[in-house]
Amino acid sequence: MLTATTKNAHIGRSSLNKLLALMSAIR
Repeated sequence: MLTATTKNAHIGRSSLNKLLALMSAIR
């Protein structure tokens, strides 16, 4: 259960990083 939560948090963080990179590229 704890590992699943950590994995989801990691996925969310990486997708957030991709979104930030995309916004930086647009600017």
